Amino acid sequence: MSTIRVTLLNFREGGRLPGGGYDMGPCVDVVAADPGSCDLVVICEGNHYAFQGATGKHQLANALAAATGRPLVAELGSLARGEFGPVVIYDPRFVRIDSFYGYGFPLPAQDKRNWLEACHAKTGHKFGLLPLHWHHLSSPRMFAAEEVTFTGELPYPVFLAGDTNTPADGGKTTRPDGTPRPRTDYSRLSPAKRHHKGRWKPGKHPRDIVDDTAPLDYLLGWWDEHTQTRVNHRNLFDLAEIAAYRYGEHDALTPTVHPRADGSAPRIDLVISNLAGRDCLLPGSFRVEPFRHPASVMDHAAVRFAVDLEKGHYTS
Repeated sequence: MSTIRVTLLNFREGGRLPGGGYDMGPCVDVVAADPGSCDLVVICEGNHYAFQGATGKHQLANALAAATGRPLVAELGSLARGEFGPVVIYDPRFVRIDSFYGYGFPLPAQDKRNWLEACHAKTGHKFGLLPLHWHHLSSPRMFAAEEVTFTGELPYPVFLAGDTNTPADGGKTTRPDGTPRPRTDYSRLSPAKRHHKGRWKPGKHPRDIVDDTAPLDYLLGWWDEHTQTRVNHRNLFDLAEIAAYRYGEHDALTPTVHPRADGSAPRIDLVISNLAGRDCLLPGSFRVEPFRHPASVMDHAAVRFAVDLEKGHYTS
């Protein structure tokens, strides 16, 4: 087997304190609670981690290494809209990075920003990783979705992991276990913020606004009630849905953020894979961790999963 165990977490402000410096404690508490899931760790919001000799990046990697007892190292990604790109932390005993279009010069093509190619350090099975942190506004999210469609055509396992800042079309009003899906009441939000995650249409009253699911529906397909499947996708799949609908693991669809003022508790921290990556998911491995901190400290939950890369290399 070519197993890699992965953790995804959006770390609020990357632990950066208003007066300067960092408090990495909340991130360490969450990530190091399961050291075995730290072969590969994707952290969103590396706030100013490149500044002062990349102090933030090294401080987080060192803190996690000490807490997990693993020789973790970090690579810093970038975002076009600010100095809070994603961080990829990995154990070189399990992951070998071959290329990473991360922070710094020369600037990569926009559709390759943060694109990482790696392999299992022991078996050599190749995989791709694209950390995501989409914009809080709707139009840039659609552009971001269109830029990553190339990953659906790749013949080896690929995983897109991060904060999409918007949910996909949930289709049914209930989850697979029968519990209601959280609904957003956009009338409870200020006019300035109403369309951060809501889809704007002329003439719509606040109570009629719906979630801006278009970017993820474009990639994953929209939910067809008749077939109970997603249709017209880009050869990309939500691993939480694979866990829930293929393996019956309904908790995989647990919301990933604290309940919000609009009444919702969306699932916006996603792991998306291509066809080869979908077949790598190990049954029973995908889970959303319980919250360990208040929303003011950590507003997102950690997502953990495991893959066997060998299953995505059909001719190997």
